[in-house]
Amino acid sequence: MDTTSHIESLLSTGEVVPPPASAKSWFPIADQDFYVSEALADPLEYWRERARRIAWETPPKTVFRGSLSDPHWFPDGRLNVTVSCLDRHLARHGDAVAYDYVCENGTERSITYAELLARVNQLANALKTDGVKAGDRVCIYMPLTIEGIVAMLACARIGAIHSVVYAGLGATALRDRIADAGAQVLIVADVTYRRGKAVELKPIVDDAVRGLDTVRRIVVHRREASPPPSDAREVDFEAYCDQQLEECEPEIVGSEHPLFILYTSGTTGKPKGVVMTHGGYLVGAAAMLSLTTGVTPDDPYWCTSDIGWIVGHTMMVYGALANR
Repeated sequence: MDTTSHIESLLSTGEVVPPPASAKSWFPIADQDFYVSEALADPLEYWRERARRIAWETPPKTVFRGSLSDPHWFPDGRLNVTVSCLDRHLARHGDAVAYDYVCENGTERSITYAELLARVNQLANALKTDGVKAGDRVCIYMPLTIEGIVAMLACARIGAIHSVVYAGLGATALRDRIADAGAQVLIVADVTYRRGKAVELKPIVDDAVRGLDTVRRIVVHRREASPPPSDAREVDFEAYCDQQLEECEPEIVGSEHPLFILYTSGTTGKPKGVVMTHGGYLVGAAAMLSLTTGVTPDDPYWCTSDIGWIVGHTMMVYGALANR
């Protein structure tokens, strides 16, 4: 069986799980069959319409080219995902809250779309000043924080490729992913909080990068009183960003330009890096959140995932912000 046939065989299922009756009273999609039949009747036109809901610098004329094993979505389109996630909201919703953040240690913080874009631009400018350019890889080893989301969006802003590593993984797993991605810059937090206690991450980072000369910069977000830098490559996250301008033009890239690499857990073998792109991924992420949750722009939306996993990327960051 060839690869395409194998993939198609895995997509077929006869099981349908209907939503409970209580959900139908508030869920805005009254007729699921309509959406299914619409997509099946003309898949390309269906996704063309979905693509119109995000911001393009050059709108695509071609929806899909290739096959299931070699797909190319919106190959002639040009964009930057952060425009759909941030810039286009400023005129009407710049002062609206983008994230309400509650940390396990009790700290609460809110950030508006305008504030989020300003912080993203500062980190994006810092990375550019540090020599990071489109196509370069940046590894992010941070717990679920606003700074972690800022780091993801800042990479996307300049066309760099982020690779978020779940902050519960150890030094060997982190090192393997840094090396495989070829990351030059590492953005980390010194601690995470679990079960009411601070859990140190910095020693894990120190072990992971020891002797790893490909990493030339380590940006540390200090959440606790931390010891002085132990590595000449280290800089403080706040100091790295604070002197930078709050404006940064987005790097416009082709739809197929990589947005991020996310690794599988590795429980069944060597972790595999999955690449997602600016165009196809964002269209799919925005559609997924809209169709599965039914949220409207003013709905508070809570996601229990982590930025270290694909659900966090899609339902907490890119899909959520693009649906404002």
